[in-house]
Amino acid sequence: PLGDPAYLVSAALIILVGLTTGRLRDLAARAERELSEREKAEAAQQRRHMELTTLHAISQTLASPLELDDLLHEALTRTIQAMGFTGGLIYLVDERTGRLTLTSHSGLPAPLVEQVADPDIDAATCAALYSQGQGQRHFETCSEDDCHLRPALFREAGLRSCLWALLISQNDVLGVIALFDSASRSVSGWEHALLASIGRQIGMAVERAILFQNIVQEREAARILLHTARILSSTLQIDKLLDRALDELRRLVPYDDAAIGILQQEQCGWVITARGETSPLPREFSLSKHPHIRRVVREREPVIAPDERGRSRLGVPLIAKDKVIGVLLLTAPRTHVHDRRQAHLALTFAHQVAMAIENSRLYEQTRAQLHEVTLLHSVTAALSSTLDADQLLPYVAHSLCEMLNGTRAEVYRLNRQAEVVVIAAEYAASAATERERQRHLGEVHLLDDLPAVAEALARRRPLHFRLTDPDLAPALREWLTSRDAQAVLLLPLELGERVIGCALVWDSQTARSFTDGEVATGQTLLHQAATALENARLFAESRRQLRELQLLHDVSWAASTSLRLEETMQAAVEALAAELQDTSVALMLVDQESETLRLVAGVGVAGEKVRPLHLRRDEGIAVWVARHGRPLLIPDVQAGHRRGS
Repeated sequence: PLGDPAYLVSAALIILVGLTTGRLRDLAARAERELSEREKAEAAQQRRHMELTTLHAISQTLASPLELDDLLHEALTRTIQAMGFTGGLIYLVDERTGRLTLTSHSGLPAPLVEQVADPDIDAATCAALYSQGQGQRHFETCSEDDCHLRPALFREAGLRSCLWALLISQNDVLGVIALFDSASRSVSGWEHALLASIGRQIGMAVERAILFQNIVQEREAARILLHTARILSSTLQIDKLLDRALDELRRLVPYDDAAIGILQQEQCGWVITARGETSPLPREFSLSKHPHIRRVVREREPVIAPDERGRSRLGVPLIAKDKVIGVLLLTAPRTHVHDRRQAHLALTFAHQVAMAIENSRLYEQTRAQLHEVTLLHSVTAALSSTLDADQLLPYVAHSLCEMLNGTRAEVYRLNRQAEVVVIAAEYAASAATERERQRHLGEVHLLDDLPAVAEALARRRPLHFRLTDPDLAPALREWLTSRDAQAVLLLPLELGERVIGCALVWDSQTARSFTDGEVATGQTLLHQAATALENARLFAESRRQLRELQLLHDVSWAASTSLRLEETMQAAVEALAAELQDTSVALMLVDQESETLRLVAGVGVAGEKVRPLHLRRDEGIAVWVARHGRPLLIPDVQAGHRRGS
């Protein structure tokens, strides 16, 4: 009954339990929603972290010394994983045809890859599609004519959507990266931006890889040419010829040991062939330590004299073109003494040997000159292919180091007004020491601190120094030692009658003297480099003048299209600000009555905050210019203000 207390209590308990249960259910639902949102936020954060990590990994991959195909495949795989797509393709532009060529693929069926390996689309069409469609297609809704990507093939392979971006480097389209998904997904703007950023990174990496491949190919071609030249002009054939000749000489002039040495310089030489148990000459010899050889070279006649062991020793000069180029040294058995007849026979034989050696040397020089001409032709073609000075100078340093067989090369630019030189390019060969591999690019040096460089610039002729030179100045010896060098060649960089810099070729392996041919090759290369630099300067100057003419045209057009002075001045100021970029411009006119300067037009200048400037007071740059009627440039206004200027 309703009046029963027990019934009322039970009903109240039931209602209370129901309310509590509903409240708990609401709390549980809310907690579940909050947990779900937290999990979603954490998942999004983790995904964002993973994407940034993968983007960083892609950058590291692109910076790694991999082959181009491996580099693109690794970058494509990481991009697919980062953005959650099924697979992807990378096309590169064929420079000859301008069409796209499949270079890398990942995660796609092999039959599909074979069918889309040669797409019916070029770089220009792809760029237009990207700008119009923003790099996204849904294969379920686009037609064959609209898509240009043959959507039926992708639908048959189970793919529903596509996202692509251009591979761009310096505004040049180098290729396309395309990602495919089995789901029809809508890509956010952030994902578009991410893939576009990846495309730019891959584009720059592709350009670097192509440039590196070109350098490797040129170096390999140079190595093959040099190897071929060495084979064709090798002294091995001469050695065999001389070995056989010495065997024949034994029949005319008996000897125990024999050696033929070539004079490398006036006071030293090296042995090219020897016979017997012990050579009568060391592999490398000095005339100062062998008075018998020094006498043969000086007298230019056969000399017979006993050696240290009491044996008869016959020295014969090798004369070619009225110059002693080497010596023939024979030692006789103890039971035999050389006579004048044998000396005459040996001299006749020496004349024949000298002729053969000179012919071989001329042949080697011809091959070397051909090699140098080939390399110079390649360098000339490379220098004439660009008008960017920042690309020219590194290539010049690289070519100098390779052609002159140095371990490091540097190109200095001269600032005559400041009497300083700046290291504008550098290159270290594979044989360079750790100290030579240290970077010095951009360093500025006073000419007073580099006396050798100052001397080369002042004399306008090549100079070379060796660490072993006995009369080397202490400052130069310390300089060479600090650079870990045994020898250095300095070549002035001249343009007409002006010296604009110099090049230095270092050798840390041997204290060698650079030959006249090497010096001439270096000068020829620098002459071509100076011409290329001048062309680059003229090109930059032409572009600057073109910009100035365009600016004058814009200002003239603004003045002719308006009859109000304020509008004309504002248009002129805006044109000037657009040309200078990121620069505030203010135009002030003189008020003759109040003798003040007043702001009449400006860009980036708040007119209400600029008060009139009195001409009779020292109130800054504008007043000074108005008083003197001359332009004034302050490189650093804040620095000038600190100095009280």
